[in-house]
Amino acid sequence: MRSERTTYLPPVVRSCEACGAEFRTWPSVIRKGNGRWCSKRCAETVRRHRPPLELPSALWDRVDRSGDGCWPWTGHRDPDGYGMLQVAGVRYATHRLAYTLTYGEPPADKPCILHSCDNPPCCRPDHLFPGTDVENMADKVTKERQARGSGIAWAKLTEGQVVQIRSLHAGGTHTPSQLGRLFGVTKESIYGIVKRKTWKHC
Repeated sequence: MRSERTTYLPPVVRSCEACGAEFRTWPSVIRKGNGRWCSKRCAETVRRHRPPLELPSALWDRVDRSGDGCWPWTGHRDPDGYGMLQVAGVRYATHRLAYTLTYGEPPADKPCILHSCDNPPCCRPDHLFPGTDVENMADKVTKERQARGSGIAWAKLTEGQVVQIRSLHAGGTHTPSQLGRLFGVTKESIYGIVKRKTWKHC
């Protein structure tokens, strides 16, 4: 009696889900749900960075989606007002997490997630958009969220002192060097203040 010969399908070419490299694998491997990565290293990389299954509920359960406007994060926030969530020992910025869960990872050339509403705790996906570091900084300056003046931790002067420095200099009673010694800063700092190259907001 002739034994039946098993027919094997040829290997197919796939793209690695981790690094994008092309590799060959067997159809039988794909049917089992494997054949997604080109190497064990890529497979382990994906598994290590895969978000926990409870992540979506951990986020949306603490976002107030009752209003027609912003959807604010109701949990812990950092000093700048951005929501922070910790799951399985990993900390997430909630607005970035909301964007990623809705639209996927942002483009590599625009890694920052910005708010069109200028409301840091907001997690509403259609209020979020990707941008570059330069665009992020420009957005902060335009919307006056950039720390300035006495709001900067290392500032040696207050807005009131700056106004006083300009007044004394305009009156001609003190030189920049004298003003520097009086207020505990360098004469170069005084020059910057009186010529309005610094402390422009006051």
